Amino acid sequence: MNGEKKNGKRRTNKRSEKIKPRDIRSLLKRKISPRFSGTRIVVILTLTLVIILAGCIFTKDSDGDGYPDEEDMFPNDPEEWLDTDGDGVGDNSDAFPNDPAETSDTDGDGVGGNSDQFPEDPSEWQDTDKDGIGDNSDAFSNDPGEWLDTDGDGVGDNTDAFPNDPGEWLDTDGDGVGDNTDAFPNDPAEASDMDGDGYGDLTDKFPDNPEEWLDGDKDGYGDNVEDKFPGNPLEWADTDGDGRGDKTDVFPNDPTEWWDSDGDGYGDNQADCFPSDRKEWEDQDGDGYGDNQQDLFPDDAMYHLICSECNGTGKSLEKDYLKYNSSGFLKTGPTYNIRYHLAVTVGNEDTEGGVFKVEAWIIHGGEELYRGQDEHFIDAGESYEFDIIVPHSISYKKWPSIGQGNLRHKVMPPSWVVGGEITCPVCGGTGKE
Repeated sequence: MNGEKKNGKRRTNKRSEKIKPRDIRSLLKRKISPRFSGTRIVVILTLTLVIILAGCIFTKDSDGDGYPDEEDMFPNDPEEWLDTDGDGVGDNSDAFPNDPAETSDTDGDGVGGNSDQFPEDPSEWQDTDKDGIGDNSDAFSNDPGEWLDTDGDGVGDNTDAFPNDPGEWLDTDGDGVGDNTDAFPNDPAEASDMDGDGYGDLTDKFPDNPEEWLDGDKDGYGDNVEDKFPGNPLEWADTDGDGRGDKTDVFPNDPTEWWDSDGDGYGDNQADCFPSDRKEWEDQDGDGYGDNQQDLFPDDAMYHLICSECNGTGKSLEKDYLKYNSSGFLKTGPTYNIRYHLAVTVGNEDTEGGVFKVEAWIIHGGEELYRGQDEHFIDAGESYEFDIIVPHSISYKKWPSIGQGNLRHKVMPPSWVVGGEITCPVCGGTGKE
């Protein structure tokens, strides 16, 4: 017999000349050919007996496993006789007969207990990062700080700020909104920007308008485009672009006008020649008298009234007048209660007394601001100061630039008829003055 298989391996006997008991049993089982005679059978049986006795004398098998002690690596263990890897554990019970470093596999995972870091867990055997979690179930087998990735985003649960959200893992500013969806990942006060203007919705006064984000004067209109007056809560639009808000611009559609001091509907800048007189606004001949009421001759710059002497006829009865002299003086200041006083002094140079009439007015910028009248009896050789008080509307506080050069006056002395009709001495026959 050349050898036999044990544990899937064929073993060759070192001393093939020796006969083992099992060899004899095998021989006895063979059928004897009819050719053999009785004598031959006796011879064979005798030889067989001799061989058996010789084997019993010269070969020992202590554990009776069929392997002689000199070949049996475990002579006292009937279950073992071979140790291929020489690790001291027989091949029959050695889970790794060819690996001297391994003998058992408790969990049956194919990895020996000596190298298996999880000897009782058939699903694990290695822990590369030594975090106590086997590589097979460790999502981060090379990172000792991570092993689980619940949301499967590639970031471990221990560092993932949003372990259940595969779309987020970091929250740099700690505002509770992930950096991937946080429009301002470094600003804990902001997270979204609906209009995409670069300003967070919490501070953006107009979160739905990409052109606006600030309202400095809190008027509800954005400082960038809508509000032309970002520092004035009462104004925001300037339709005509004249720099005056539509709320206060009396002429919001006219870039040349914005104010109407006298409320006559004509702007102070160009349209109204008399911005303080609501009854006048035009002066075609430029004589300083309004065409509506003041100037009876709007096309003649020389005259504006009908001659009071001849009533416009150019003719009058010959008269004689008391002789006189006059002077005008504009008074103002605290002594006069901030109001202007038109002082006209008239001296009677004649031999008779009479009632003198005085008319005085203020001209400023070609405009007549005020006109007043007064009359008084003056004896021969005497003088009298007429005091015409200007209304508060033209006070010193409002018109500080008015001076002596703005005062005009006229004296109408007493007269009597001495002859027939003549050319009016006052208007020279024009009927105008």
